[in-house]
Amino acid sequence: GGAALYWIHDEPLMEYLGVEPGKKKFEPTLYRREELLARVEEISHSKGHSSNRLGVLLGNAACDQTKTLTHVLWSLLNSIPAQSVQRAHRHNSVALDLCVSAKPGVYTLMGREVDAQGFIVDPIRCEWTPGGVFVTPPGWWHSHHNESDDVAWVLPIQDAGLYTYQRTLDIRFVDDELALHAAGRIRGSAFATTDEEYADMRAVAAAGR
Repeated sequence: GGAALYWIHDEPLMEYLGVEPGKKKFEPTLYRREELLARVEEISHSKGHSSNRLGVLLGNAACDQTKTLTHVLWSLLNSIPAQSVQRAHRHNSVALDLCVSAKPGVYTLMGREVDAQGFIVDPIRCEWTPGGVFVTPPGWWHSHHNESDDVAWVLPIQDAGLYTYQRTLDIRFVDDELALHAAGRIRGSAFATTDEEYADMRAVAAAGR
């Protein structure tokens, strides 16, 4: 039982830019607990779901392009199954992570580098405590670990809406990056483009020469 008010807003960005909101951009959206849990349960039984993401994006009808909570903020109700690990990943957005539910033995490891096996080098360990919040710095690798016998839940809020709109979120999963390195490739960005879009960009570049 009980409830928590987790208040995240855009004031720091507005203050930095020296601007004030002058136009209403979206309407409030209600996400019902029963619907969210039902959706996560559905995903958990679907074929090919990612073990690195087992949750529901909290979108807003006004943000169809970025599929985010607001034009700036992104959120995902994320679950970590019992006795499991969500392998290291990183993104350019900062994350404010609210632990919704967790038993002892649930934690996040984070750091600036990973080794050749994809494990975080000299990591900082953040224990999950229900109602507690920890910050994942932008660009840092982080992995989530659940060594308990119950599902753990976390609600991260990120400024990923802004990065997604600018195509600069650059989210990467460590096993994808290791596979690329093993193949002798290092990519400059994880921004996804289709083969057709890539061919179009090459054609435009060739025409300009």
